[in-house]
Amino acid sequence: MYGWGNVFYLNAVSKYITVNIVLGMGITLFLGGILNILNLAHQSTIDIIFLIGLVLFILKIYKSRDYSYRPKLINKENKSYFLTLLPITLLIISIISSINPDSYNYHDDFQKYFVHPIKMLETGSVFGSTLGAIGRETFGGQAYFQSFYISWLGLRAINIFDSVFCLSLCTLLIIEQGIKQKTLTFGILVSCLLILIHPQFVNISSIYSGILFMLASIVLMLELFSYRHSLNFSQIKIIFGISLCFASLISLKTTYGLFSGFFYMLIIIIIYFSRSFTKNFIYFIFVTPALSLIFATPWMFFLLQNYIFKQSTNNPLILNPETHQSYFSNLFSIDYCCGYGASQIHYTMLAFFGIYLIILSIYALKKQNLKFETNNKTVLLIGSTTVISGLLIYLFFTLLINPVYHSIYTATRYSIPFLIATIPLGILILYSLYQSNLRYLKIIVCTLIIIFSISFFNQFKKSITQSYECGSKLSFSSLACSEDYIDYNKDVLSNKKKFEIQKWQENIPKNVPVMVWINAPFYLNFKRNEIIEIDIAGFDNPWTIFPSAEYMILEHTGYATRTLKYLDYQSKTASLYDRKVAIRTIQHINKIRDLNNSGKLKIIKEDSEVLIFQILE
Repeated sequence: MYGWGNVFYLNAVSKYITVNIVLGMGITLFLGGILNILNLAHQSTIDIIFLIGLVLFILKIYKSRDYSYRPKLINKENKSYFLTLLPITLLIISIISSINPDSYNYHDDFQKYFVHPIKMLETGSVFGSTLGAIGRETFGGQAYFQSFYISWLGLRAINIFDSVFCLSLCTLLIIEQGIKQKTLTFGILVSCLLILIHPQFVNISSIYSGILFMLASIVLMLELFSYRHSLNFSQIKIIFGISLCFASLISLKTTYGLFSGFFYMLIIIIIYFSRSFTKNFIYFIFVTPALSLIFATPWMFFLLQNYIFKQSTNNPLILNPETHQSYFSNLFSIDYCCGYGASQIHYTMLAFFGIYLIILSIYALKKQNLKFETNNKTVLLIGSTTVISGLLIYLFFTLLINPVYHSIYTATRYSIPFLIATIPLGILILYSLYQSNLRYLKIIVCTLIIIFSISFFNQFKKSITQSYECGSKLSFSSLACSEDYIDYNKDVLSNKKKFEIQKWQENIPKNVPVMVWINAPFYLNFKRNEIIEIDIAGFDNPWTIFPSAEYMILEHTGYATRTLKYLDYQSKTASLYDRKVAIRTIQHINKIRDLNNSGKLKIIKEDSEVLIFQILE
């Protein structure tokens, strides 16, 4: 990916090694979207993209062989470098416990996220199903990156991209920022905090990949507004990089678009009121949204296509948005637990800690009797915008999304990647304003970072212990550590299950489309038939079409199969989103029953586990 990040005449976009790697990821992601539209994202194409990146990397090394230019990562703080062993140790522990889990989310992963990269590698595109999650919950960007690891290492490597590669780059980027601003020791402490913050891992969707692109966009913004002279090619490349990061975030997970929107608008508002206008700012305002839209369009193609030619067999469903109990007081409660990890107050205090640092930073500048010089003003503006973005997004999820659309558990979990990306890096940027004569203030801030790290360490230790005892770091630990759940995962990941599912598929004629609603659809042969995978969230798509094919494979009984009793309970008691999905699921089960009762189903295979049938006209 570093090779692709130097694609501009083999010149780096950023002065940061890690940021250039991220930009290389963004470029390949944009290409991946185009390849998915053209149905060309096969395994051979993925391998070619990897090899081209490798060639570009070698050429870059060859070009720099005289060492006339190299990023100066090593400076006079040599005495602090031994401290990097601390985040490296934490990182290694985290990697070892995450690299090859024995258990995954039996709903989200096996029924949805495992399918996407496999389908892409076998058919050349993740798009196609009107009954799946693509276009609604994700656009497929995460699956594209996961496909690189699956292509070379097999399906069990699906977790490496996010939990290993991206977490490592996040840590390195924080340390590199500490080196750049000559606060290595503090950068090391912040990198430890980033690793220790509990991410509430419940599936293999994007967590650290999203955090990585957020971190890169913040650092690029700092670079852009540090330039005070007229716009040149280097600054244009930085604006290009910011746009690429914003677009990549949306491609990875639809909710990550919130960061792009909040951060962009706050930058404009804060710079407007601070009257820090530059030519770079004007170009940024107009060029960034346009480029971001262009870069994101390939992955949004399936969504746009479905909305333009919108057809749906669903009848309108209007539900009263019954608000649940307000949880504002519980945001500061030690007793109330998020359900998936650390207590709520951990995340709330972390979010507000950034605001405290903004106040301290303003105080530091005044204490030093420094005028708001250009560089100090830029650091204060970008650092403040970063932490305020994290706080606002956290409050948006927990106070606005929570009472109506999602439960407090889900709302908090969705907000955590934003907190991990913004608060540690924002604090690190603001810390650079503290000069040596503010020693006591610097000690206080370092102490607070250590306290936060210690507060999250207990949960970090529990997740590591759980990975060895239960085979995974899944945050719903009571279920994930149950004997039945572990046994079910072993069964799904066995060759026996793969053989069984492919035997089911043999009941369907070759080269005909088939709807598939089973618990492990990733074992299907996507080359043999056009697979229209069904995820229950897809039943509520604005473009849902049922039936979408003449044939269907339905796994009606199993450990991971949602029962009608469960769906009925969800339809009455769950948050708005889950209620709608449950109601739509029940409606489609009833549609299948109605087809059967009216004699429009030809049963091909039926047993205690699966029903395979043809829908007659």
